[in-house]
Amino acid sequence: MPLNQPAEHQELIALTGTCREVHTEELPCSPDLFTLARARSHEPGCVFMASGGNVDSARYHLLGLRPWFMLESKNHTWTCRQGDKDISGTGSPLPVLRFILRTSTMPAQPDTGPVTAGLFGYLSYEISRHIERLPRTTLDDTGLPDLFLSAPSMILVQEIQSGRTWLHLPIWDHPLAPGLNQRLDLFGQWMHDMHRPITALHAPQAGSPRASLNETQYVRAVENILEYIRAGHVYQVNLSQRLVHAFQGSAFDLFSELFVKNPAPFYAYVQAGGHQVVSTSPERFLQVHNGRVETRPIKGTRPRGKNPDQDRKLARELQESLKDGAELSMIVDLMRNDLGRVCSPGSVQVAEHKRLEAYDNVFHLVSIVHGCLEPEHDLVDLLQATFPGGSITGCPKIRSMEIIDQLEPFQRHVYTGSIGYLGFEGHMDLSIAIRTAVISEGRLHYSVGGGVVIDSDPGDEYEETWHKGRTFAQVLDAAEHLEEKPVWMWHSGHLIPENEALCSLRSPAVEYGFGVFETLRVDNGQAWFVFEHRDRMNQAWINLTGHSLPSVDWERIISQVLEANALEACAAAVKIYAGRDQDADILCVSARAYTHRLAGEERNHLRLVTSPEPRQSLLAGMKTANHLIYILAGEWARQQSQDEALILNPEGTVSETNSANLILLCSSQAVFPHSPHVLPGIMQHQARVALENLGFKCLQRRVFPQDLYSADAVLLTNSLLGVIGAGALDGKPLAVQDDIVKQLNRLILGFQP
Repeated sequence: MPLNQPAEHQELIALTGTCREVHTEELPCSPDLFTLARARSHEPGCVFMASGGNVDSARYHLLGLRPWFMLESKNHTWTCRQGDKDISGTGSPLPVLRFILRTSTMPAQPDTGPVTAGLFGYLSYEISRHIERLPRTTLDDTGLPDLFLSAPSMILVQEIQSGRTWLHLPIWDHPLAPGLNQRLDLFGQWMHDMHRPITALHAPQAGSPRASLNETQYVRAVENILEYIRAGHVYQVNLSQRLVHAFQGSAFDLFSELFVKNPAPFYAYVQAGGHQVVSTSPERFLQVHNGRVETRPIKGTRPRGKNPDQDRKLARELQESLKDGAELSMIVDLMRNDLGRVCSPGSVQVAEHKRLEAYDNVFHLVSIVHGCLEPEHDLVDLLQATFPGGSITGCPKIRSMEIIDQLEPFQRHVYTGSIGYLGFEGHMDLSIAIRTAVISEGRLHYSVGGGVVIDSDPGDEYEETWHKGRTFAQVLDAAEHLEEKPVWMWHSGHLIPENEALCSLRSPAVEYGFGVFETLRVDNGQAWFVFEHRDRMNQAWINLTGHSLPSVDWERIISQVLEANALEACAAAVKIYAGRDQDADILCVSARAYTHRLAGEERNHLRLVTSPEPRQSLLAGMKTANHLIYILAGEWARQQSQDEALILNPEGTVSETNSANLILLCSSQAVFPHSPHVLPGIMQHQARVALENLGFKCLQRRVFPQDLYSADAVLLTNSLLGVIGAGALDGKPLAVQDDIVKQLNRLILGFQP
């Protein structure tokens, strides 16, 4: 419901209430906010902003906990959630943000820190699309919110130098709002628990990074920017690339380790429920305090020296750099113009220019610009006039952002957006979200980049991005020396990086799914049933094309791919693919590390759910690349919190799940479902041989879903899982025989997968 009518305003107030009062206590001791934040780091809406280093902007630690409500937006839809209730609407979230801030306006409390109540979280770079008309050609491959702000019901503010700490408890005029005494008691319990050992979190671990742009692509993008500069479109563009790691462990422990290694003024940890943000930014975007606005753009970086003489030399080199000084001057002028839209005439001044700031591992050039916000303008007006910061877009800003959209393949999300707080007393402090990682669904991604100007060297710009990624990589132990580590595949006679395996959109393999594939398992270099998989794929190719696949040594090719990817000594899944291209057919072999899908769980059976869509494809008798029905069925099963979808045939029978073949054990019989256009599995055939050796009579007949409930056991087979039991269908239990499953795997594979 869009908030453009008083009735909708009232609905939002009815959901959240308003806040015009805060209970504040100065704590008698200085608690360790890192310990408290760590203990609560799993709770959605936990936001910790920590300051480190010796610069004057590193004054406070801020911790927001137990949010009363949370505001999110994605594209043109916003949602405000309070408990298990929510209100959603369409359009920009900025008017909603303005309404919340205005309805909870309150006077500032002197000598209690910079903020007592408000909204904590992030505004992603994509919020700029609600401010300016920008193209939208970059891909959103994360699906994460463009904005995430929580309204903490508990805020701790700690002045770092003195150790003074204040507890702020905003009071909401809503019947369901948490009571004051209830929160005081809860906080007292937390303080008591801080003296107890905290359960260890999992240390962060990550794999080698995958880059959104390889060297050739990044250099080409820089060359394109240089052409734009020479043509007079822009003076500078900030180009970035994104690095993605597989990630395990605690996002908060990553945050803590980074802070110890390289403290900076604007560290932030945001627990947004389905994802976490870890930021190590040194750069202030906007601060507002009592109507006074400050921005501190950074341009120019040098590493710290290994000894005092080298340190002084590098510092002097940065201060005397004409290139870095010119870049900073351009951004200062841009920020002055942006602030001038909402600040009093004549109030925008450069307080300091090209100030050298020293951090543990780098020097930066920083400028400080001040202004006075006009009384008729509020914090959202200021954001609309300045967002995103010019230091991470370029100059002029709008044209630079258009070029960024053209040259960067993925949306930036939090990177180069802002993280911080917007206070109900009119105070605000936001960082520029650089050196910032997002952890979501087992992946960690962060972006690195730099400003491209007329005298930039494309190769140097590419190398600089990898140098900037070292801090994260060293903490993650991702690589001793950070560098791109491609995933290798065999492609029509050549070992190449996977990201170089390109195919035209007009290729039938892409346009129509004209291809066949086989997936097989490898353990410690031994590939299982290679020839059986080869023969089945070759027969499918004959059915599709009328001729056989080329004769090659698949075992040797598989060994080459495993060796190239360092997978010879572990379990791996290998995929063999053949596709019809425009000019010549494609043959490919790829490999990935394989972990059993039930690893780490206390069960050894899969849960099934019947797919609502019958399979009606004539291609079901071949393992073609036209596999979407199985992918969608499997995704539907996961949405039901189940493991596998039981696929219905057109006549109502069943013979397989979205990834496995079925076998039913009934007394001394093993029933193999019979159905037209069903592809017999390689592992299913091996299981048939093993069952016959165990004395089972194997037969084929039609099987219906209800038959699974009367079976003595329901077995699933595929080349990765081996043989595994099914323990439930549509929420009802199925009979299991674990001993038979173990016997079959030992007979077929020699071990239990």
